[in-house]
Amino acid sequence: MERATLVATLAVAVLLGLFATNDMPVGIFKDDGHYLILSRALALGDGYRYTNLPGAPAAAHFPPGFPLLLAPLWWVVPRFPSNVVFFKLVNVALLPMAALAVRSFARRVGGLSVLASSILALASIATVPLILFNGLVFLETAFVAVLYAALMMAERLVSRPASTRTRAVLSGLALGSLALLRTLGLAALPALLVALAVRKRGRDAAWVLGGAFVLLAPWQLWVVLHGHDVPASIAGGYGSYTGWLVDSYRAGGAPFAAAVLRENVLGLQTPLKLFGLGDASRWARAAAGVSMIVLLGAGLRVLWRRAPVSVLMLLPYGLALLVWPYPPDRFLWPLWPLLLLAGVLGVRAIERGEDTHSGRCAGKTVLRFLSEPVREL
Repeated sequence: MERATLVATLAVAVLLGLFATNDMPVGIFKDDGHYLILSRALALGDGYRYTNLPGAPAAAHFPPGFPLLLAPLWWVVPRFPSNVVFFKLVNVALLPMAALAVRSFARRVGGLSVLASSILALASIATVPLILFNGLVFLETAFVAVLYAALMMAERLVSRPASTRTRAVLSGLALGSLALLRTLGLAALPALLVALAVRKRGRDAAWVLGGAFVLLAPWQLWVVLHGHDVPASIAGGYGSYTGWLVDSYRAGGAPFAAAVLRENVLGLQTPLKLFGLGDASRWARAAAGVSMIVLLGAGLRVLWRRAPVSVLMLLPYGLALLVWPYPPDRFLWPLWPLLLLAGVLGVRAIERGEDTHSGRCAGKTVLRFLSEPVREL
């Protein structure tokens, strides 16, 4: 069963990747064009710079992980735009790796059976938004693969009462590489450090931080030195995230913050569309939302015992989704496998009576989940 489901998962993932491949030109979605420009600059030895802009200013907007992954292809197939199809095949190759990472996470961390973890992995990567991103030169597929592999390493580190220095450093390197793919990936690092600190394992936390520092320090130094190299008029798309975000909130004040929060809360309701509730009445959406919260609450309570780092990561990650002045759905979908796993565990917990007792309402289930981590911390 193990080998058969593994082969089936990888085969279906490859077919899904090929199915998602399209002939859309690069640059329609903006970020894909940036990734190719930056990867070409790295491949040609021009440094991490926007060679499409006058003066080729340094790039401090996108972390260099994905451009570094794409750069070698420019040596093999340098002619643009005929080489675009090869860049899209990168995600076709990465999709089975993402499916394997999710499958292993659901199996080893979530405790699902071999068959259930394979089904969950394929259901995760077959979600329409992730399939759409996979057909573009976007980093979502790579991020999903690294995210769940890194979380698995972090959970193993926390679950062992004593760990080797090598294991702690490797976990730090994995989380550092995650943040070099997407800045929001940094949310996993404080989650692991807090989980270790609660267990009074300061030495392991220090080694984790050291491993992450090796990868993140050069990039952060680059951002500090070159974060304002591009003109202010295009800083939102080319400049440093931090500077642009601080300037936006400083200029907009409380009205801007309230507008961002309102729009992002609405944007986080996007998953309801997957269940055909996008055009439903307000009451139907509210009922579906409450049901999802209760289900996820029950599942996350189970995951808190199995995967505390993954649950803790949701706090800074979710906060960033609320305050980031950009539609949150693209940043939400990499969490989809984790949320699906929580949903499956929630259904199992409720069916077994682990989270429901006679006379207790669903609201108490959610409150109990929220209060248990606080009490343990």
